[in-house]
Amino acid sequence: MKLRSLKVLVFALIALGTPAIAGVSSSAVASDGFLPITSPPFSTHAGDNTVIVDLGSGSFATGVGIDDVSFDGANAETLRTGTLTRNNSHSVVITTSSPLSDGSATVIVSGAAQDSQAESVIAVSTNKSCAEGGPCQIGDTGPGGGTVFYVDSSNSGFDEVGAACSPNCHYLEAAPTTGTDAWSDGTYDWSAITGAAIGTTGTDIGTGFSNTQKMYAQDSTAGYAATAVLEYRGPNSLTDWFMPSKDELSQIFLGRGSVTGLSNGVYSSSSEYDDSQSWFQGFNDGSQVYNSKAFAHVRAIRAFTFDASLPTDVAIPSFNSGTIASEVATKGVAFRSEEITKSSHFRQGFSITPALPAGLSLDPVFGYIVGTPTEKSAATSYTVRAINFNGSATATYTLAVNLPPITSPPFSTHAGDNTVIVDL
Repeated sequence: MKLRSLKVLVFALIALGTPAIAGVSSSAVASDGFLPITSPPFSTHAGDNTVIVDLGSGSFATGVGIDDVSFDGANAETLRTGTLTRNNSHSVVITTSSPLSDGSATVIVSGAAQDSQAESVIAVSTNKSCAEGGPCQIGDTGPGGGTVFYVDSSNSGFDEVGAACSPNCHYLEAAPTTGTDAWSDGTYDWSAITGAAIGTTGTDIGTGFSNTQKMYAQDSTAGYAATAVLEYRGPNSLTDWFMPSKDELSQIFLGRGSVTGLSNGVYSSSSEYDDSQSWFQGFNDGSQVYNSKAFAHVRAIRAFTFDASLPTDVAIPSFNSGTIASEVATKGVAFRSEEITKSSHFRQGFSITPALPAGLSLDPVFGYIVGTPTEKSAATSYTVRAINFNGSATATYTLAVNLPPITSPPFSTHAGDNTVIVDL
C-alpha cells in the first residue's frame, strides 16, 4: 500500500498570560480519494510558552510518523526558534523561550499516513480560567472569588432553583474568608421568627437559593442569617450569594480540605425540619442534626455555570477503554507517563484518585504523570477523570513503584558440601 503525505494546519489563538487548554472544533476533508484521518485529526493545547500538536495514536501506519514541522503566520518566528520535543510518532511539543503573543499561529505538521490524507483547519479559542467563566475543578477560585467545593460535570448540571444559572448550574463556590470584602464565618441566629414554619424549604442540592429567599421573605431583620448572606457582595460585587441547604452544607464539609477558614463548630443550613427546628452540621465530626432555630456558624455560597460563549460543541470525553494502562516506575528514577492522555475526545483537564506515590503528580491540564518517586509502592489502581465543558469520563490506571536493582555485581555465590554464601 502506498504511503501518502499528511499536512495538518493548526490555527492557535493564544492569549497572553493565560495558560490554558484550547477549545477545539474541526473538520477533516479527504483529498485525492484517500480516507481522512479518523476524528479528531489532532488536538492543540496552547499556553504562554507551549504548543502541543497530537495527531492521535491511530494516525499513522506502524513505524511511520511525523517527519517535519514548520510554522507560518503570527508567532512563527517565536515558534521557529523554540525547542521541539517529539513525545512519540504522532505528537510534538514546541516550547518557546518567550511568551507567545495574541493572535494566530499556523503549525504545519507533515508526515506519512497509509492510504490516508487529510487537511484540517481548526478554530482554536483560548480557554478562560474558572474565575473567568471557564471549566472548574474542586479547589479552584470561582467567579465570586470563593472556592469551588462542588462540581456537577453532567451535561445538564443541577437546578439551583431561582439562581441565575438555573436550570443548568454546574458549580458551587464558598465565599472567601480572606482578602478584600471577605465573608466572616461568625455565628448568626437563624431567624427572628422561631415558632412558625416556612413549610416549603428543601434539603437537596439545588434548594439553598430558594430556601434563603423564603427565609428572608418570612423575616428580613438585620443581622440574622438570611439577611446577612443576601446583603453580602464579596470581592467581585455579586448579589447572588445564599445559605446552603442541608445537602449543600454537607458538600462543604466533604470539600473542607479545599475550603479555607472553616470552624470546627456547628454550621447552619437553610433547610427547615419543622416550625421551630432546622438542619445543622457539626464540622468536627460531620454529623447532621436538627435542632432549634438558634445561632450557629454560617458560610455564604453561590451557584454558577461556565460562560455560555465558550465552546460547547465538542464531544463528551471518553477513554479508548475502561482500563488505560498498567505501568511500573522505579524509586529514585525520573518517570513520565503518556498513557493517561489516551482519551478519544477533547478534554479540559484531568484528576486522579487516590493520591499518587510520593514524588509523583498528575499534570491536571495535559494529563500525564510525572516526577521522581521517593518510595516503593505496590501496584495500585487509580481512577482517572477527564473533563470538558460537556461532561466527564473515568477510567482505571494501575501504577507500581519498584525498588531499583542492585548495582553490579548483583551477588557472588560460593558453594561447599554444606555451605552457600551470598555476598552482595
